[in-house]
Amino acid sequence: MAEPQPPPNIITTELPMEILLFNILPRLPAKSLRRFMSVCKQWHSLITTPSFAKIHLHHLTNNDHQNHHKLLVLSLSEPYEFHTIDCETPKDPSPATRFVPFEGASWETFSIVTSLHGMLCVGITKSSREDAQYSQLILWNPLTGEYKMLSKAGSDTECYMKTKSPFGLYYSSSDDDYKILRVTNFHAAYMYSLKSDSWRKVVKETYSFEQWVSDWLSHKPRFLNNWFSYTWEPTAFLNEQLYFLKQATDGDCFQNSYSILMFDTKTQNFTEIATPSFRHQLTTCSSFMVHRDRIHLCVTIWGGDCNVFDYNIELWRMDGDGDWTKVVNYRPMSSDLWNKYPLHLMRNGNWLMHALIGGGIVQLDMDKQTTDVVYPNMIDMGIYITLRGKYIETIVSPNQYMK
Repeated sequence: MAEPQPPPNIITTELPMEILLFNILPRLPAKSLRRFMSVCKQWHSLITTPSFAKIHLHHLTNNDHQNHHKLLVLSLSEPYEFHTIDCETPKDPSPATRFVPFEGASWETFSIVTSLHGMLCVGITKSSREDAQYSQLILWNPLTGEYKMLSKAGSDTECYMKTKSPFGLYYSSSDDDYKILRVTNFHAAYMYSLKSDSWRKVVKETYSFEQWVSDWLSHKPRFLNNWFSYTWEPTAFLNEQLYFLKQATDGDCFQNSYSILMFDTKTQNFTEIATPSFRHQLTTCSSFMVHRDRIHLCVTIWGGDCNVFDYNIELWRMDGDGDWTKVVNYRPMSSDLWNKYPLHLMRNGNWLMHALIGGGIVQLDMDKQTTDVVYPNMIDMGIYITLRGKYIETIVSPNQYMK
């Protein structure tokens, strides 16, 4: 009598729904999730929840191969449109052009003031770039198209003034809230909460906050002459810390000095952090960014006579609070690069460079000393970019607290 045979192993070709929904979908690119929302109501309901967006953002920001930065490319004419460049594969075909969804937006009225987690904070003026105030501040996710007009409740006119003082967008994990910090030229700071949709003035009782900010804003480096101006680079957010970089420029000899203001989002205290010393060298800040979980400062150092063909590009990494290590020292050998500034450090070690004249973009291979043109002349093509228009694509919603 034949012995009974064990039942054959049954191999299923279907994944359990729990694995698909909670282990696979959160690891997909944000653009793919937009397509999968139309598969069924269950998927749409899951993907549009704030909790799923948080899980997806966690995977995205911890996967160095997936979170490619995008660069917003805007039109110079009506209708006001945009498309994006992938900063890691800039030669790939660009996605279809879409309309900027805000009424009254044009290259004359539209400004990007800060960004985080796929959301851009946009300022809109009523008529032109010469307006002294933004009429609206808007949080916008270019991938999903969602946006929110920020309430002016609790704000001051300083919050909407179009000055050189900076905006910083950050996420507070302790109260699960996105917030905007505005340091004004009037020696004060204001904070907007997305969850409450309102502003408040930052007040510190332990020390004279307004005097501290006033001293920092008006501080003049010793080597600068009496007349100087300052500009702000895009802010950087890392490990619950918000970083502002101020660049002070001497009005006579164009020497620059740099200063970093760090805002601890947990304690809401400000700290000034030392920067690398360039002494009397002629420098220009090219980029201030988070790269591989560290703060980096990129500067262009010009020759003694400010010869446009005699300059170095240096990249400095901040180790701790105020300790700096030079990680790149590059001297361009091609005159084709004389008017171009670093825009993005690619994962392969190459740079995207942006031309000050004409707005062209090239990809620089520092090892081979070669360049590959991405855009020859953006102005002639009727398009332009802004340095604050670099972001990662997410499904984070500016309306998440209304859902």
